Amino acid sequence: MKREIISNVTTSKEHPVLPGDTNLRSSCTPGKSGGTFRLPFGAKVVVPEGACTKREFITCKVAAPGQRWQHHPSFPGEHLTSEIFTLTGNIKLQQSKSVPPERRRSVRRQSSPSFIRKRTILLILPYSPPTDKFLELNVKGIWKDEVTWTDVGFMLKPLVNFQDPDAAPTPCVELELDRLGTFVVTFKHKTDPYVMTPNGGLYHSRLNRNLTIRFPKKAVDTPITFDMKIISIPEDRLTFSREYFAKDCGDLLMVTEFIDLAPDVECDFRRFATIKLPLPAGVEVEGDTADDIVVLHKVPGGSWEWVESRYKFTRQSVTFDVKNPSKFCVVKSKPDRHKKMQDAVRVLEQRMGKEKGEICLFVSIKPKSWMAVLEVYPEDQSEEKINTRRQQGFEVVTKWELPLTESQIAREAHFRRLPPGARDYHPKKMDGFELCDGLTWKVNLTDDLQFDPDSDLMDNSELQCFRYLKESYRTFFFEPVAFNGAYDERKLRGTLVLNPEGVGDDPQTKEQLTMTFYIDIPEEAVIEYLFVPEPEPEPEPVKPKPTYDLPSLITSTEPKSVARPKPALERQRTFSATAMERLTQPSRAKMHNMPEKEAKVLTGKSLMTLAKVVNEGLTLAVHLDLPESTITGIGFDALSNGRSMSDVCYKILLYWKRTRKDKRDGAVQHLLDALRNMGKHGVADVIEERHRENRELTFDCFMSAAVAGVDLSSAEAGMDVSSCV
Repeated sequence: MKREIISNVTTSKEHPVLPGDTNLRSSCTPGKSGGTFRLPFGAKVVVPEGACTKREFITCKVAAPGQRWQHHPSFPGEHLTSEIFTLTGNIKLQQSKSVPPERRRSVRRQSSPSFIRKRTILLILPYSPPTDKFLELNVKGIWKDEVTWTDVGFMLKPLVNFQDPDAAPTPCVELELDRLGTFVVTFKHKTDPYVMTPNGGLYHSRLNRNLTIRFPKKAVDTPITFDMKIISIPEDRLTFSREYFAKDCGDLLMVTEFIDLAPDVECDFRRFATIKLPLPAGVEVEGDTADDIVVLHKVPGGSWEWVESRYKFTRQSVTFDVKNPSKFCVVKSKPDRHKKMQDAVRVLEQRMGKEKGEICLFVSIKPKSWMAVLEVYPEDQSEEKINTRRQQGFEVVTKWELPLTESQIAREAHFRRLPPGARDYHPKKMDGFELCDGLTWKVNLTDDLQFDPDSDLMDNSELQCFRYLKESYRTFFFEPVAFNGAYDERKLRGTLVLNPEGVGDDPQTKEQLTMTFYIDIPEEAVIEYLFVPEPEPEPEPVKPKPTYDLPSLITSTEPKSVARPKPALERQRTFSATAMERLTQPSRAKMHNMPEKEAKVLTGKSLMTLAKVVNEGLTLAVHLDLPESTITGIGFDALSNGRSMSDVCYKILLYWKRTRKDKRDGAVQHLLDALRNMGKHGVADVIEERHRENRELTFDCFMSAAVAGVDLSSAEAGMDVSSCV
């Protein structure tokens, strides 16, 4: 028996390694003796003895959180509660089957001669158990060489931790497989089917003993199937609705589960059917009436309305008559506030299966690679997630939020001045958004950054929330955008926008779920990313020296001289050809490669003085023939950071100087032409004179020259750029 563990994830050594993307692949060779083999995430595979040959193997691969989209695990009405496991290999399994009578004589004698023993394996998968008693498990599988997900039979098999016997067993399911494929554990609402015939009948629910339906005869013409479901309402959802939707749900005290009695086809009964529903937990009615208890049902338009019928109460149930089955619930309100229950139940239904969530962006900037992790998680895990990512080496990019308007600030101040009793009917402001399983965003990166062409977001740019799994994130690499075929060595800003999908037409919901992140890359990181080192020169090939040997046939009549030993010489240090060339080369030869020194009027101090004097940076940029994208980027950057016009002018002059190869006479002449085209002839004359004297620009030189049209007091103060952008 041989067991081999192989890592299946290749990550860059520069960036932090995500634990969710490692140890996702395991391979084993059971051999003829079989055995039990551990798989990633606590799963196991059991191979019976004789089910495999010596060379057959099984490989298990778990889909990483950022690669789940490749399997398209979208099941209507079901939710993933385990990771996605894929089994591959060359093992040949077969189902049990009978042997035809004509072949029984050729079959080897066995304990059951008319039956061939099946070759199957057992797959044990862990899962996160649902907490609601009205939910049930299911296992979905897609067999090898097939494209359709199907239901797979399973058995519940909790695993006991032998190292810690006091610990609770790990919930697992056991699958008996005769084929390999991809498998995942899901859960869905329990259903209690019932067929209503024209003969009528009495239906007792197996999910709740206080739920019954009495169908009269001839209420329908053809049989109709009902799939009754009970949807629990968690207590935290009811509390959440009262806090953040106090205007609609402030008068709601108690509510039962949502009881869905919708049939497979829309229909109206000819005669009334009598339905008995349970009362909210802890509510008992002593008399025949109760003014604070009302029954609501959902109409085809999607709204909730009262059930117009005479209620008959018992201590724990209420009975009424209806002609159209739908979704029902029983609520208890504050005295004389039952008219508000229609909106309260509507809001409460929208909060089902949701919780407050958060999305955060984590980036890792390395010299030659930029990586980001976009993760969605519940709000109560926000601090833990951020601390974990920071320890792994990521930087946190906060979400951009709109500033409050004056009306919103006034509304908040008015709410704080209200007495405590009046605040109960005012909604609490909800920061963030509500998260539900399967919620999907479309990810888009614009402005100065773009996705790496090899990133999987080019194939699928969606971020999907798997609420009942441990992690939900997407990783991607990004790079700068080339403008006009060239890269700008400047500070970059990329805009990452998340647009929700499949959330309906509610503008408030879309606004809450639409998010924007700004990724700022400093100029030093951009220069380091774009730097290309010069390749090392290849060494020259060494030519072999020929050796000449006299033929052995030529003989000499002269006597052979005895070779005398040469005196020992001192050991001399030898140098290679390249070293000798480097040592013997004169130092003056390198002078022509030295960069030319810039002019005094183009130093940083001189350009800062000029920026305060000119104070028209955007106009100067146009006359210096800078690209429009560069001018727009610098202008909006200054507008967002509240910089003055002199700062913008100084930044433009620095950018122009970096683009100039000649930083002496040619660059100075270009600057003089631009200033004269702007009408700054006096400023240009001062710069030309200081350049002839090889001196820097100062405020004193402009004051002494008394340049016309230059106002130094306004130049030093700067001006607002919002009017120029």
